[in-house]
Amino acid sequence: MQDSTIAELFNKKYSCVRNVFIDDAQNFKDRDGDWYSLASSLANQGEDNSTLKKCDENCAASQGTSSTIKGCSSEDLTDGFFWVCLDYAQKVHKFKAGLPGVIGKNNFMLSEITRNTKEIFKYAAKFLNKTSEGLTEGQDFLSDNPVLGHDYESGHSVEVVKCRKDAVQNTLCHVLDSYLGNGAQPGDIAILVSKSKDREVVEKDLHANASHGKLDVMVDTVRQFSGLDKPIIIGLDPYADVNHADMDKLIANLVTRARDGLVIITSSDELMKKLQDQ
Repeated sequence: MQDSTIAELFNKKYSCVRNVFIDDAQNFKDRDGDWYSLASSLANQGEDNSTLKKCDENCAASQGTSSTIKGCSSEDLTDGFFWVCLDYAQKVHKFKAGLPGVIGKNNFMLSEITRNTKEIFKYAAKFLNKTSEGLTEGQDFLSDNPVLGHDYESGHSVEVVKCRKDAVQNTLCHVLDSYLGNGAQPGDIAILVSKSKDREVVEKDLHANASHGKLDVMVDTVRQFSGLDKPIIIGLDPYADVNHADMDKLIANLVTRARDGLVIITSSDELMKKLQDQ
């Protein structure tokens, strides 16, 4: 949305927009500007808004000087809908998202989860419940406990592997060899780390050990992978620093990205205890 701060481009590109759908709003940053007001204004342009006056001109220009696109006339267009979807369980950072305290009047919770197997959901449940603690006023509608929308069991339990710090990369290679040797495709797997610098190290190591298609395995941070999923997730030595919200949210986000298989490799005795206690 960087170009939308320039009035001319904003009018040209967005004047005909009426319905706005924001996804993963918990990952937006208020330091990038007042994105919420800008997006809201698109859905509430009204016939007096200056951007709407450009609508007929722009639509006519795209079809020729004497015609307009059907449904893109200032006589026909009214205020639209503004939807904001967010998941505080996936908010693993501390920066402000630029959201108002109470968003609209029609707030509701989508509490049914279908992404994960029964084993993974059961393991994730305690972490998910912890993320609902401490919600501020105006977020009460987010406090409903999630429920699983199916009864599918894969027969695979969540694996937590403890190793020394200097053995993390070798342990990762062994886990990858196991999955790839049993028929998994590289595209089925994502390795999730805590920070971008960790991702660079892992990618470099995969390049150096590019056997069995390891080079094609996705490597990403937990935060940047939020909202996505893979059949198999490998959490690689996760940790929370001063920029993360807390470890429970980080783990909840990591765990719930896995659809069918989940392995967490850790060198931390403290984290190992937390993961085993679940």
